[in-house]
Order: sequence, then C-alpha cells, then structure tokens
Amino acid sequence: MAVINTPADDTFTDITGVLVGADDDIDTNLVYGITGGNVTGNTSTLIGNYGTLSLDTQTGAYTYTPNATAIDALTTNASDNFTFSVSDGTLSATQPFAVNITVANNANQPPTLQAVTPANLINTPADDTFTDITGVLVGADDDIDTNLVYGITGGNVTGNTSTLISNYGTLSLDTQTGAYTYTPNSTAINALTTNASDNFTFSVSDGTLSATQPFAVNITGADDTPTTAVIDAKLINSTNDIFKIDASEFTKVNIKIKIKGRSSKLVNELGVFSVDDSLGTIDGIAPGAAGYQEKALSRAKIIFSVITNNPTGFNQQDLSRILQLQGGTQLRFYLKSQSQIIFSDTTTQKITSQSEGGFTLGWKDGSRGDSVFDDLQVNIQQTDEQLPIGTSLQGESEGEALDLRDFGTDSLISGTFIVNREASYNNFVGFYEVTDEDGGIDTNGDGTADILPGQAGYVQAAIKSRMTDIALSVGNQGTANHNGNFKGGGIYVPFLIVDGKVDALLDSNSSNDPTVYFTFLGANTDKTQHVKMLGDNVFGFEDLSGGGDKDYNDVIVKINLTYNIG
Repeated sequence: MAVINTPADDTFTDITGVLVGADDDIDTNLVYGITGGNVTGNTSTLIGNYGTLSLDTQTGAYTYTPNATAIDALTTNASDNFTFSVSDGTLSATQPFAVNITVANNANQPPTLQAVTPANLINTPADDTFTDITGVLVGADDDIDTNLVYGITGGNVTGNTSTLISNYGTLSLDTQTGAYTYTPNSTAINALTTNASDNFTFSVSDGTLSATQPFAVNITGADDTPTTAVIDAKLINSTNDIFKIDASEFTKVNIKIKIKGRSSKLVNELGVFSVDDSLGTIDGIAPGAAGYQEKALSRAKIIFSVITNNPTGFNQQDLSRILQLQGGTQLRFYLKSQSQIIFSDTTTQKITSQSEGGFTLGWKDGSRGDSVFDDLQVNIQQTDEQLPIGTSLQGESEGEALDLRDFGTDSLISGTFIVNREASYNNFVGFYEVTDEDGGIDTNGDGTADILPGQAGYVQAAIKSRMTDIALSVGNQGTANHNGNFKGGGIYVPFLIVDGKVDALLDSNSSNDPTVYFTFLGANTDKTQHVKMLGDNVFGFEDLSGGGDKDYNDVIVKINLTYNIG
C-alpha cells in the first residue's frame, strides 16, 4: 500500500482490506493475527511508526489508520512494516504487509519563529548609561530530527555567534540556542535629540527553509544638558571687513551680537554671510562684481532687525543674538535698510577693537548726512553662553518661529512672555504648531501637512491648532507678563489678530472676522511681512495692511523658554 505526503498539511484515508486464508483440512477454524499485535476480543492491534493496524481475527478484515502528524513530519520516504498470520490452531502461515510512504518534492515543513517583543530605551537629558537587553528566540519545526539554526540578517557569524553592529548598539545571537543580547552604544544614544530606532531581523532555519521576525529597539531621544568647555578659539578681524573664527574646522564657536546704540530713524536689518577667502570672494565672484549680492544673500543669516520707536518699557539694547559657527568660517556683515542692501566696507562700516575682546561695528545707512558710523552700532564677541532654546530656525527667511524638534514629544517646555505695545489697535498674539519650516498644518493628526499657507481654510486651521493657554495682549504703552507651555517635538509660530480676539474667528459669522497675520507671507492677504525678529526669541509685529509704517513695534513679544527635566 502507498501513502503520499505532499507539501500541504495532509490528511489521510484509512487503508482497508481482507486477508484470505485457506486450509485443506476439513472443519478447520482459521484465526488471523498480527505479529506483535495486542488482542482484545476478536481484534488484534499494533501501533506502527506512522499509523495503527487493526485486524478482525475471525474474518481477516483489516484497517490501517495513518498518523497524519507523523507522516507530515517526514522529509524523506519511509514505510510501516507489519506481518499478518493465519493459524489453524496448530500450524500457521505469515505474509508481510507494508505501507509505503512517499514524500513528495519540497514536502519539508518550514520552521516557525515566535514574534519578538520590541525593546525600549529612554535617553534623558543626563549623560545616560544603558543596560544590555537580553532574550531567547523560540523556534519550532513540525519535521522530525530537525536541527534549527538561528541568525541575524546581515550578521557576521563566528563559531556559534552572529553579531551585527547598528547605529545605536550591537546585537549578538547564539545560533544554536537563540539567546540574544543587545548592547546599547551610550555615546550614540546620548547624542540623539529626537526619537530613533535600531531595527533588526532574526531568522531560524532547518537547513532548507527559514522563518523571520523583526526586532526593534525603540529609543526616546532628548536634548542632553549642555556642558561648557574652554575652547581655544578666537574671533579675529583678518583683513579689512572680513572676520574669521580662528579655530579647528571641527570646533563650534558661539558668537554673541548685541546692540550698543542707534541713531538712525530707519528700521535696519543686520545680517551675516560666509565668504570663501580673506578677499570676501564667493564662488569666484569678488565683492562689487555682478552677481555678488545674489550669492551673498543665498548664504545669509539674519541676525536681527533694529526698530526706531520703542514702546514704553521695551529696551532693544537688552536684546542679543547668539550664533553658532564652525571653526575656520570667514564672515562678512551687511545691513538691509529700506530694502537696500549695504555691504560692509570702509565707507559704510567702522570696526573698533574692544579692550575686553571682540569688536564694535559702526554703520552708516545713508539716512543722515552727518553720520559718523553711528546709525547702528553693535558689539560682537565670542561667548561661552549656550544657544537659547528654540532658535535654530531664526535667521532663516520666514524663520520667526520656535523650533522644539530637538526635544521628545513627551517633553514640556515652559515659556514666560513679556509683551509690549505701541499701537492704537488692541491686538492679540498666539502660537500654533506647524509640521515643517514651510508652515503646513496637520489637521488629522497623522503628522503630515494637510493645508499650506495661502490655501483656503488656513486661518481657521491655524486658530484651531493654537496653544490655547498662550493668549498674549497688553494695553497701549503697557507691559504684560504671561506664562504658557509648549510640547517638545514641534515647530511653533506666532500669529497676530488685528484689533480682535480668537472668539470672532471661531463663531459662525465670518463677516466679523478680524485680519490675521502670520510669519509666512503666503498666508497673509497682502503677502507682506508682518513679523520681524528683534533678538533671540523676540518678535516684533506690524498690524497695518501692506506693511503700514513698517515699524514692527505694534506688539513686541519676548520669550524665555525653559526645559522642565522632570
């Protein structure tokens, strides 16, 4: 008899037949049997390797019942062998009975591997150390006599150990037992400021077929508490109006710029850009040559704008900006005055060394004939002060924002707000979250922008996604103090409601909606800039359409951010 084991999970039908015995003697009662069988009543039974054979000892009827589990486990051909007998009570005869089992091609059953629980590591703002993560893989195979071997996809195998070095740790695995260890790389994890993960794939093989399961180590990132080190670096005035960070290219140096004085009646914007050499050349173009301004502005960072009419209680000379620059960087400054770009040279800028280190830059903006390089004066010098929280986008075009992406989403950033005003309108300032530097708003919570500046419904989406506990306003020529919180992991930008409140924008009556202005020009009805950066985390607002008088003092908001470690 034959049984065929296919690659499927087979079931098998019983095999039946009747033995035919004979005896020339008359009046003989023949009795049938199975060699080695167990007889109960008129039934003899014998369990074989792959099934059970039963026989009626009086009639010779037999049944072979296959054991599907044992047969499905076979990877090579096999047989169950029995011996039937017949007896007249004195003498007997026998015949062999074989059940031949054919294993079809590829009947090998694949192994299985249980799912592996992901691991989690939390990087706090401290200098953390991390404990090894251990576990044991659980593989199985229905096939008999199978030696399972475990592995890591992409791992290097030495002896019975597979090893794979990843971004934030090393995974090792015993290929015979399935025991694994993940050893975190503390240096790499402590350097993280955002969430990350190490992703691996475990495998188990029977020598022919295999199964896999993913294994993830999820890491919650945090901006580590900064440390201050003495840096052997200097800000030098290398030649003419070119400054240089005299340090290794692998060193980062912080430079502080602070207003010393102002005599001009114009709102001036101070900026800086890198140059390629001590002559101020950019991509082979020399200062004053055609195309130089375009090249310079493509590299430029805005330092701050300087307003002319300070509201009561606001002193711009209390403000500063801290820039982080790479060692070896060569710099040149510029002034933007009434849309005119004024590059530094001997006719527009005077450089004075300070006795305590650093330099004073005195500017002429052309607005006063008697100027003696005092239209704007700023001090620049190296500092050990750290960059204020949230300022990484400030200095970019439309970068009047608080960037808190270096903090985990479960972090809380506390803000204290000082608000000043020089305007007849009773304005309101709030903050809302955007998905990226372009100002998109996520309205369905999937992390991607659903509506962009300038698209219909942007104003309402911004108002609905605002930080509801941050509602900033102040009386004219007054000073107000507010408090509010931001969650880490996002970018937050301000908006200005002109002479109105949020409620008017949330009701069903659109006819009473006040004008709202944003950092992003495309979101403004007049496509004009209404927010300027006056210092680190200090924003000045213009509330009149078309830029009005462009004094950016109608509301001024100064923000101090603190990371709450607990």
